[in-house]
Amino acid sequence: MGLESATYIEDLVVTNPPGNDLRSQGDDHIRLIKQVLKNTFPGADRALTFRQADGGSGDKTFTTDFDNGTWYVDTGSSPTMTLPTSGLGLADAGFNITIVKTSSDANPFFVQAQSGQVRSGQYQVDKCRRAKMYVPVRCVWTGSDWMIERTCHEPIASLIEFYGTDLPQGYEWPNGQTLLEANYFEYNMVRGGSSTPDKRGYVAAGKDNMGGSSANRLNGNDGIPNGDTLEDTGGEEYHTLDESQMPVHSHSGGGTTDDENQNHTHTFPGSGNLTYSGGGTGPSLNSNNTGTTSGNNRGHTHTFGFDTDEKGGDQPHANVQPTIIANFLLVVE
Repeated sequence: MGLESATYIEDLVVTNPPGNDLRSQGDDHIRLIKQVLKNTFPGADRALTFRQADGGSGDKTFTTDFDNGTWYVDTGSSPTMTLPTSGLGLADAGFNITIVKTSSDANPFFVQAQSGQVRSGQYQVDKCRRAKMYVPVRCVWTGSDWMIERTCHEPIASLIEFYGTDLPQGYEWPNGQTLLEANYFEYNMVRGGSSTPDKRGYVAAGKDNMGGSSANRLNGNDGIPNGDTLEDTGGEEYHTLDESQMPVHSHSGGGTTDDENQNHTHTFPGSGNLTYSGGGTGPSLNSNNTGTTSGNNRGHTHTFGFDTDEKGGDQPHANVQPTIIANFLLVVE
């Protein structure tokens, strides 16, 4: 019987060859099957494993027969997942294991290699922390080390504006706390330590020398933060002006009676000399009250001053821009 036409496994006819075929025809079928297998699995130079899944609640050490497998983990004990390195080489690039947290607690699981470090994004660390529930973490052998998928795609040490109230799994509050250094390997590498920025009550400004030269817009004087120093703080909620901060101004007043712009009046006696309260006498007046000199000044000149009443409450004024209050999440894994 003649051969069927087949390129891939799906094309093969399971009833061929019939029992009465000649041996040579059977050889042709065998050669066809070989070609179909090579077409279907090109580059298959190692064992092909199919999907498998299992799980547990404690530490787990994987072996090389768990390729393409998924492990469901209960993180009640913050377990450590150990990936194999012995028996894996360059030809095994692409070997992968997926780990999924299934418990709703806030505890993480940790991922490490049997030997050497693991890769998380651009960072190589002793182990990775992962805490988000039902977010698959794919671990891929690169041919020389393990690459661990991150569950948050924002850069580590980023802040995310958040209008919920409960801390989501996989994040921390940026409230000035110090994290347990042994649990936050990538974060420690980015920050150079385990302290968190204290964002409580602060708005953020761009670093003055971000990317190179300083713009010198925040100079660090008079309570202003130093714009060249990361996490420097400054500013105030209320402010009371002192004299040096008041606008320049003057109060007009005082002068002499020769200045006709000073609004005041004098009453003169019918005759005789003017009498001053400070002592002494002024020029004599005639019966027409014209004084001994001519003009509206009635023949005298004097100076005067006045006091003004104090105004204002000496209270601080609000110094806050229009603001909406939000929580912020710190990316740590």
